[in-house]
Amino acid sequence: MKKHYLYYLLTLLVVVAGGTFTYFKVQHYMALQGAIAQNQTLLQKLNGESAGIEKNLTEITEKFKTEEERFHRQLLAVLPEGEQYTQLARDLDIFFEENFTEASTFVASSLRFGQGTQSGDYAILPVSLTIESSEKNFFKFMEFVENSGALAENTRIMDIQSVRIALPGEEASTGNYNYTVNLNAYSRHVTE
Repeated sequence: MKKHYLYYLLTLLVVVAGGTFTYFKVQHYMALQGAIAQNQTLLQKLNGESAGIEKNLTEITEKFKTEEERFHRQLLAVLPEGEQYTQLARDLDIFFEENFTEASTFVASSLRFGQGTQSGDYAILPVSLTIESSEKNFFKFMEFVENSGALAENTRIMDIQSVRIALPGEEASTGNYNYTVNLNAYSRHVTE
């Protein structure tokens, strides 16, 4: 009987040890399964955030590229490469045409370009023109030159060197004056 008692005791001990071992292994396995599920959820969340960040980065990159191209176009308008006489004459014609009215004459004539000079990275093109206009319109022209170089205006950088005013004779009562303006237009120096 003692042998049976010892046998039952050893069997019980083996069953309890096996059950305890199995219980802890199952608990460990379930904890690992929970950790794997949490990691998969976190991985999905991070993948979603990564896609969002990548989308935002793409949008920002495209916006930056668009702004950089716009800035480059504006810079070329404000400080073009080379003297570009034709574009300068066209810009002045457009300005005078936009501000001309039947009631208020605003005409430019005798547009002459001098010999350009280079100074470092930029070139200076002397320009001379005669303007027939009212005092009010002439001040519009002065403001146009003053605002030249502003990127928002897309107008080539210019500065006025001198202004001569010819007053009308007594027989002319139009209220217009003849202005002779000497100015400099600037451009980037192009090396060949």
